[in-house]
Amino acid sequence: MIALPKQNEMKQMAALHIWDTLGQEKFHSIAKLFFKGSVGAFLVFDLSSRESFEAIKKTWYNLLKESCETRLVITLLGNKSDLQSREVFYNEAMDFAREKGMNYLEVSAKSGRNVRSAFSLMVNQIFIHHREALMQVNMQ
Repeated sequence: MIALPKQNEMKQMAALHIWDTLGQEKFHSIAKLFFKGSVGAFLVFDLSSRESFEAIKKTWYNLLKESCETRLVITLLGNKSDLQSREVFYNEAMDFAREKGMNYLEVSAKSGRNVRSAFSLMVNQIFIHHREALMQVNMQ
């Protein structure tokens, strides 16, 4: 786990706790424990691996949705955007993200491209979601 402080656009602070379950099947039961109580999640796949994208579509998205009690902010990240070879193209990943109500970004952990943007997007979306939820409660 990594804990990161992060500010949103309105200078509000958030603490991000990051767990990497490695996408392996043996981590499914453990992953459910990490997901519980989460308000945001990144689903990360390798742009050069069709198999990793299919695992998100067939397993990890559903596991995440089933494990969380609250409405979750999910961002789909296509990693390794620095590589020339890819098996998953932007339009396909974006279509899946839209269908499931997720944001989508392509990032490179190696070069750092769009990594900060991904975290900023996540924090801002979480603050927006919770502000809207609080407003709905106050209006009732």
